Amino acid sequence: ILDAKNKSLNVLLSTKVEEINSLKEEFAQSEERRLSALQRKNDIERELEERDSADISAKYQVSRLEQEKNGLDGHIKWLEEQLELKQQEIINVRQKMNTQFNE
Repeated sequence: ILDAKNKSLNVLLSTKVEEINSLKEEFAQSEERRLSALQRKNDIERELEERDSADISAKYQVSRLEQEKNGLDGHIKWLEEQLELKQQEIINVRQKMNTQFNE
């Protein structure tokens, strides 16, 4: 009877050891998958941050270029006005000189 109980306990112990080893292996695989998923998540977050940074940089550059364009548009308008004034001055001087020459 003792031998039968001992044998039964050994079989039970062996079964439990196999179950524990199987669970350890399953846990190790799950941990590998978790670490792999965490690494992919970190990679994606880093890529997203890089894209966000590039997007912010591009938006800043667009804004800066728009401001520069507006400034240049204003400068061009001023130059055109100055050109028009100078042309009118030249016309007035020519007319005055023609009038003086004809007198």
